Amino acid sequence: MLPPVPALVTIQFSSSPKSMSQNDFQISLGLDNCEAKLIPAYEGDRQDFYFSQEAGATRLTEARLTGRGVGVAIIDTGLWDTPALTRNASGEFRVTAQYDAIRDQVNTKLNDHRGHGSHMASIIANSRPINNRDTSQYQGIAPNAALIPVIALSPRGDGDFFDIIRGIQWVTENQSQFNIRVLNLSLTAIPLKKYWADPMNQAVMKASQAGIAVVVAAGNDGPDWGTIGSPGNNPYVITVGAFTDSWTPGDGRDDYIPNFSSRGPTPAGLIKPDLVAPGVHITDLIPPDSTLAMKNPNYFLTSGEFVSAGSSQAAAVVSGLIALLLEVKLELTNDDVKCLLTTSAQPAISRDGKLAYSPLIQGAGRVDGSHALTLGETDCEQKRLDINAAFAGTERLYGPAQRLQDGTPSLPNMPSMVTGEAPALGMSSDRRWGVAAHLERLDPATEPAQDVPFDWAAIYFEEQQKLHRLQASPKQ
Repeated sequence: MLPPVPALVTIQFSSSPKSMSQNDFQISLGLDNCEAKLIPAYEGDRQDFYFSQEAGATRLTEARLTGRGVGVAIIDTGLWDTPALTRNASGEFRVTAQYDAIRDQVNTKLNDHRGHGSHMASIIANSRPINNRDTSQYQGIAPNAALIPVIALSPRGDGDFFDIIRGIQWVTENQSQFNIRVLNLSLTAIPLKKYWADPMNQAVMKASQAGIAVVVAAGNDGPDWGTIGSPGNNPYVITVGAFTDSWTPGDGRDDYIPNFSSRGPTPAGLIKPDLVAPGVHITDLIPPDSTLAMKNPNYFLTSGEFVSAGSSQAAAVVSGLIALLLEVKLELTNDDVKCLLTTSAQPAISRDGKLAYSPLIQGAGRVDGSHALTLGETDCEQKRLDINAAFAGTERLYGPAQRLQDGTPSLPNMPSMVTGEAPALGMSSDRRWGVAAHLERLDPATEPAQDVPFDWAAIYFEEQQKLHRLQASPKQ
């Protein structure tokens, strides 16, 4: 029994544990109303952190896509001056500009007193190679992307609306000079107005109108409904929630959406998030002397990387993926990019053929960068939106969400679309991600076609036909 004062628990091994990982044994500590367990770990966790693989970026990087020629602006707490962030995979300096929106100063000395902005930049573009892979892979998704850090949040992690808006305006005004095609906003605020009347939303719409794909974190205020933050409640941006791979990359059976990931609908009844991305135990760089690091020393690996979770990290993953897609075809519009990602996302599907999560939780499903390039469509409902009409005041969008008598939100035909059982937070024999994984686990002899409003078989056939056509196409 531990004494009622701070105590140190020492674990002594009878032989050297150097060849072991924390997956080889279990430790649990139980106290009154509290239990702590040793968490799992990835194989080779000092080298490969797998979120690129789980987001479908690995095959894109194998095809030599690295985000070269694409500028990514990150409005956050700054950028750590370390080579893995300031230089690309070729060793070239790639911070084309930096702006301090709090002081209204351009090209100040690189710094990040909080650490959050560096973590986002590292997820997007860390240029350190992963040495245990056969082909060239990197710890960031787009290691050759240009970075444009904008400081709008304080070392405490909070920010003034005016500073954030000033930062967005600066990015918009300098879009062409620095070829800014992606804006990462791993930040949220409580929506106080409909999106069209909110100043921050108006600023991101201007950025979108200027040709910048705006990626926004959904928020970490789940599992309550209606917790999507601003400006993620905006229909013209890409709003990203989080999922976890449960430390088992490549095995989607235990992948799930954690309770913290914010849920829709928005105050205007819009379906958000748009999709979900890896956002739990995401490992990458932050300054070791930053406030985030000092307050959470136990989140560091012995190799120096920092482990964190949230929709902020999920948004950064998607920003990196967009940089890869734009390298392939820089003329893609923001709507093209959003359509590619959402039409190729992998929904969580229950065995009965219904969605395992409401669209207000998973959006279109989990992001998959390689599927976006091979299976994604550039034509989707997003193309029906007209941002110029929005600024003219003639397009103010309301979504299909409606509130039931008990206060919970619903969508038309929700009972026929979404399973009524709460999804498992971990391994599931019922849930699969993606149409192919769902159909290929079924036994046609004992599990006939299901009475659901989705023709999964037709979608599966169309996907296979697309893949066959790509395989048959002559190599360029």
